[in-house]
This record gives sequence, structure tokens and C-alpha cells, in this order.
Amino acid sequence: MSIAYLDRAADLLDGTAVDPDAAARAQLLAECPTFVDLAARFDSTYRRTPALELLARELAAVTSRRDGRLVISVPPQEGKTSGLRWLCAWLLARDPDLRIVYASYAATLARGSGRIVRSYVETHLDRYGLRLAKDHADASDWQLDGHRGGMVTVGVGGSLTGRPADLLVVDDPLRNQQDADSETVRENLHDWWSSVARTRLAPGAPVIVVQTRWVEDDLAGRRAAEGWPVVNIPALADGHTDDALGRPPGTWLESARGRTVADWEQTRRDVGERTFAALYQGRPAPLEGGIFQRAWFDTWRITADEVPAGCTRTIVVDPADNPGDGDEAGILLVANHPGTGKTYVLDDLSAPMTVARWARVALLACVRHDAPTLAYEQSLSQLPARIRDAWKALHQQATALAEAEGDPDRALNLLARPVDGDDARALLVDALAELTLDDAAEILRLGSVGPRLRKIVAKGTKQDRMLWAAPKVETGRVVLAGRFPQLEHQALTWSPGQDSPDRVDALVHAAALDSVPRSRVRFLG
Repeated sequence: MSIAYLDRAADLLDGTAVDPDAAARAQLLAECPTFVDLAARFDSTYRRTPALELLARELAAVTSRRDGRLVISVPPQEGKTSGLRWLCAWLLARDPDLRIVYASYAATLARGSGRIVRSYVETHLDRYGLRLAKDHADASDWQLDGHRGGMVTVGVGGSLTGRPADLLVVDDPLRNQQDADSETVRENLHDWWSSVARTRLAPGAPVIVVQTRWVEDDLAGRRAAEGWPVVNIPALADGHTDDALGRPPGTWLESARGRTVADWEQTRRDVGERTFAALYQGRPAPLEGGIFQRAWFDTWRITADEVPAGCTRTIVVDPADNPGDGDEAGILLVANHPGTGKTYVLDDLSAPMTVARWARVALLACVRHDAPTLAYEQSLSQLPARIRDAWKALHQQATALAEAEGDPDRALNLLARPVDGDDARALLVDALAELTLDDAAEILRLGSVGPRLRKIVAKGTKQDRMLWAAPKVETGRVVLAGRFPQLEHQALTWSPGQDSPDRVDALVHAAALDSVPRSRVRFLG
């Protein structure tokens, strides 16, 4: 609530208000204490539900508090965006000087909301003295005539320079599951929040984040982790998921769209458990997991110090196949105990990488972790040659660094060719900076042969392979030696029919190491 609003409220009480329409608006708000009441007053088709009534009360309260903060999670297509639009109109009736910034994943979507709120002002609030400034009425940036209040809309990632916010509304900041699963997209969102959106808040400005959930590390998840209040309204009250409505377990949501129980149940079957848990329950991972269960990881989990002696280490790779840097390579350091046959996951080095980059990272991991074998899924016929090229480059760089006694400048002079341009020399500088003398010594000890390669030929569907590997995790034959949040989350949330994350594929490959024929072992040299 802005200071200007408080001042005008006091003026109304003592009879000194200068706005001739303020009394009419005060009467409107007395008759419409929430946005749901306003919507029902002007739209006879508006459907009031317990969920929307609750949201209306929560939003009225948070926007009346200085520095109010609120995260709201509701299932898709249950009136959240239409409710936010009516909320903006209701708030401007309450405080015409309120400067609202409204953000969505796409500028066009946010602009559409701005256009609809503007139409509400023109159609319904003109009689209460709220009119658009004729010279400031674009759908994405409009102001009320005679007041400083209005609405600016922006897509996530867009600029808000010079746009102070007395209220910030973020409505669905992520487009879809693909964007949510992308670490790059999520980090760009979080950077935009901290460097753009957060910096535009006026003193005391409330902030509302409303979204269907996709992953634990989305904008709502991070704000909740900071202690923001959360209102979660799941499609199904299941007795485990937080339910702001407090319904008995087994109760489906009364739908703003008129969904029946049969409709909800069909939706659950259609979208699968991962999507249902995230979008419809506000719980980005199924409670216990999908094919893999959370309890399995926790039951058998040990620390790195508890891994038994006598294990043989292996670097397991599910390759990134494309030439760009957006595809994730799954790279795990595992240890296999020959006596028990157990496989221990020691480290997760997975990240988006090019083929050349993951080959180098995997080979360096072999060097640094005393892992004599690199096991990889044979997804491209030229992979052995690419790995061989990466080892050849490492061996050359190690040789130069050793001859230069660890001096990277001298090593660069030994490696650089007269025809090399600035870009080629810069790549060599980065490669040498990545190596230590200890790395160089171990690489030279391994010689031109390098680590052994074990080719893994994936058979069957991804679901078949995961169902084969899952009992090994369940019975403690594949054990996590530590905590690996991304690996565990992706394993728990994968559902049949989805593209499986590469680090989870690497986990499945690790479980299959004792089944890979030794005849498929080859050497680099």
C-alpha cells in the first residue's frame, strides 16, 4: 500500500479529500472488498470458487502490508491470471497512484494482461473517476489521467530502467518444462530478478510471485527458500502436500473451469506423475519419486569416507552429442567393489558441454581421481576418435608444461605455432591454466595409451533401462556416497515418455558396469 493511499484515506475521513470521485471509489471498495467481488460485479460469467476467494483475501492482505511478500502456486487454467488482472484493476481503484509492474515469461503475454486491465479501467472504472492519460496509454505502458498510477508490463529478461514499482507482480516466469529444466534459463531468470526486477521496487513495495511450479529451483522455489509465505492450492488434497484450503484427503479442487472429478483424474493420467506433481500439486517432485524412490537413496546413502577400500574407480559418461554447448553430458565418478559388486557414486561432474569439452573433462577426471577406465555410451561412431584427440592434446600440453617446469608462458611458446591466431593462443592459455604439474606428471605416466575405454551399448528403451537399474538402487547395490541434488532430483522426477536427463542415464550406465563385456575394452593409443 503506497503512502499516497494512506494520505488520501485520512483525507476522506476528515473531509479534506480533493478528488471528487474518491468517495465513489471508497463506496465501490466497501461493496467489493476483494478482486473477486469486483470481478463478479462487472462480469456476470465470473465463477467464484473457494480457491479464488482464498487468493483474493490473501492478495488483499499482502498488498496492504509494507514490504509484503507472497508466493502463490495453483494448477494451470484455474483463474490465476484472470484473477491477477482483476486484482490490478481493484488496486488502482483503491490507490490511483499505484505504479504496477507486471512481468511474465514473454513480453507479449504480459502486454496482453496490461491491455485487459486497461480495458477494465476504460469500461468499468471510468464512472469512478479513473481515466487513461491520452498521451500515455499503450497496452504495455499506461498511466491514469491526473495520477501517477498505472501499469508497465515486461517479459522476464526485459529492461525496467526508469520504471519504479509500487507493486511487482510476476505471473508465470517460466514458459514450459524445457525452460524450467534448463539451468541456463533458470539462472538467467534469477539474474533478472536480482539485477533488474528487485532493484526497481519502491520503498515498502509488495511483491507477488504467482506460478504453476515446474522445478524446485524455479523463482517460487527460491523465494520460498528465503522465507516468503507460500499459498499452495493443489488440485488434489492428498494428505501430504500443503493445501491452503485445508481440504480432507481425497478431495479434488472445485474448478474455476468446471472440471469434474473425472476430468481431474483423466488429466493426471494424461500428463504423468512428474508433471502432475509439479504443475497441479505445486510439488515439483513426486512425493516419493517416480521409477526411483527418494527412500532408496536415503536408506543406503553413506559418506565418501565410508566407501570400502579395494574399489576400482571408473568415469562413466553419457555423452553430449551435439557440437554446441547446450546439451548436457552426464559424467559420474563411481567406484566398484569387486568383492560385493556394489557401485558407489562418488562425484557428479555433469554439465552442458561440447563433445570436445566433455571428453577433456572426463579424461582429466580419470587422471585426478585414479580412475583407469572411462566408460561411455556409444551414441556416435566417431566418439573413440574424439576421445583419442582429447587425450593427444592433453598429452602434448602435459609434455610442454613438464618441460617448462610448470611455467605456463614457456609451455605456451613450446606449443604455439607461427600460424596460430589470437583465438588459438587463447584456447591454449586456458588449457594450460587448467593443468597442474601433478596432472602433467600423471598424464605422462599414463603415456600415449591413456585410460582404458569401455563402450556401453544401450539396449531397449530408456524406461526399460531405468526399470532394470532401479532394483539395484532399491537394494543398495548402487549407493550414493554423498548428496547430489541435481542427480537425485532428476532421477526422482523423471517419468516415462520424457527425455531422460544425461546424468540419470550415466547413473543407469554405472549400474550396468558389471554387465559390460570386457571384450569391449579398448585403449586410446
